Amino acid sequence: MVMKKLAPGNGEVPGNWIERVIAAGIPVYGDITFRGDCSLEDADLIEFFNDLKYDFPLLSKIAIHVKNEGERSKAQAVRERMKGALQKGATDVQIPGNPSFIMELKRQNYLKSKILEEQITYMVHSMRAGAFVCVCLGIDAARDALADWIKLSFGDNPDMRIEE
Repeated sequence: MVMKKLAPGNGEVPGNWIERVIAAGIPVYGDITFRGDCSLEDADLIEFFNDLKYDFPLLSKIAIHVKNEGERSKAQAVRERMKGALQKGATDVQIPGNPSFIMELKRQNYLKSKILEEQITYMVHSMRAGAFVCVCLGIDAARDALADWIKLSFGDNPDMRIEE
């Protein structure tokens, strides 16, 4: 699938980005009709990783949050990209596995979030590579997606203990 760039400048998909995600075949967890106050994305990410530590310690040892945001000089960004540290569009959460878990976490009220065209492209390519890919609207949706992935990857009674 060729992804057409829709927005000038910063690469943000304009308007109702959820429609672009759905049209690309990316599963969305959560209620797309929810409107109102909701947690910030960072708060949901912190809660997600805390859940992993408590409920799935094995997964917490291999799960990562890809931090592509932040202030860098142009030279720093170029050097980081050359080392593979900055991948345009990389999703928020990645857990290696068979299949790998690739999740972009957005606010429960998706209208309070933005998405980049590169993120949609990254997720489409990840799906083509065989990954479990999803966009989650809030922490409860992230928990549901994780539960689906665990069942798919490990069955109904996964052993997530860490053996020392």
